[in-house]
Amino acid sequence: MAILSRRFSIEHQKPHFFVEQYVKVLDKGPVSSNFLKIGVVEIRKSADYRFLKLKQGKHSLAYMTDNNPLRSADFDKKYTWERVGTTTYDSEDVIILKGTSKKSTERVRFYIGMDTYGIFKIDMSALNAVYIYKKNSEGKLYLSYHNREYKIKKTINKILKTILKIQTDTIDLAYRHEAIVLNVETDKNNSKFKSFGGYNIDMGDINLPYHPEFWDTLQTPPQSSFFRRSKRELEQLYGVSLGIQFELSNTKQKKD
Repeated sequence: MAILSRRFSIEHQKPHFFVEQYVKVLDKGPVSSNFLKIGVVEIRKSADYRFLKLKQGKHSLAYMTDNNPLRSADFDKKYTWERVGTTTYDSEDVIILKGTSKKSTERVRFYIGMDTYGIFKIDMSALNAVYIYKKNSEGKLYLSYHNREYKIKKTINKILKTILKIQTDTIDLAYRHEAIVLNVETDKNNSKFKSFGGYNIDMGDINLPYHPEFWDTLQTPPQSSFFRRSKRELEQLYGVSLGIQFELSNTKQKKD
């Protein structure tokens, strides 16, 4: 799969850093708990306005699979299920099942086709996450879109409290991650690809030459409200557009 992976780093409830990557992954689907391979092909970053450079132990896409209930063994047994509604998708009637965790207050909803039993959407109270699936040309469902927000609190010192003008001893931090599947390749002969490995590394620490011409010609869906909100907040920090930040914060590859 070719995936557009985006992550905003949030400090004090506002985005302070953004990284966007064009990534290729090798995947067996829900039968595997994780992607077999994550390879970063292209990358661009915003200006880095962070005070606390919080890092993740793995690529954000790895956490996407970690949190997907479809990739968890016996996930259905961890919830108490009830039917809460109906809708339609692609001319198919869909039932909505809500699962309430037997061990916590977490909830999950599955949108399941009544004819095909295909899962078209999953949304979760944990991380406020959503997974959307669409049919390919063969009628098989594949992951099309995902977003989530991971929130934590971190203790800060007096100097940072003064700089940020806050009274509490902790600061709200978060990651907002969005993944858009741009292409699905099912031919096993095309499963090999050269790229910068990025599984067990924070995606913000990966550095590759910046190719603006690649990003200028990349075909992507319209921007989601999830992305537009964070982009607007990042630009408003210091009044600098994201395009200008890309231009000034990334190292272009020198031409021969």
